[in-house]
Amino acid sequence: PSRPVAKLAPTVARGAEKKAAAKAQEQAVAEEQNRPVQQFQARNIDDALSLMEAVNESVPEAGQSASSAKKNALIDRHPERRFKAALEAFKDANYDLVKEENPGLRKQQIEDLLFKMFKKAPENPFNQVHAAHNATQDTISQMVESERQKLESRLEI
Repeated sequence: PSRPVAKLAPTVARGAEKKAAAKAQEQAVAEEQNRPVQQFQARNIDDALSLMEAVNESVPEAGQSASSAKKNALIDRHPERRFKAALEAFKDANYDLVKEENPGLRKQQIEDLLFKMFKKAPENPFNQVHAAHNATQDTISQMVESERQKLESRLEI
């Protein structure tokens, strides 16, 4: 009675593939560790906060996926919801200054001037990065990546 001989070649091949995959993973980790660290320089508090946001956006909060953390960090989908409150805060902060510079203007004229200033101000949500409410994930991730690259190129040493 001849017994069938067990074939060892496939088992050896699978073991070799596992070893090769493990070795490739070790090399990737070693390359990642040997990669030079990017250095940035923030000259004012706004740049420092922007840089911290960019770094923190890649680390998701508890219970939040990495993609939604990225999406929420820099991209505003509904700036119209924040417009009225931002305008009122801008008026409160700058009313006295504008009234001092233009003492002969009436209240409505001062408010018109403040609104004109607000249109160009960085506090205006429409002047910040925003996406359409029905934007796709790909579009938003492209916008986030382009904003991050702009920030990093501006603050890189």
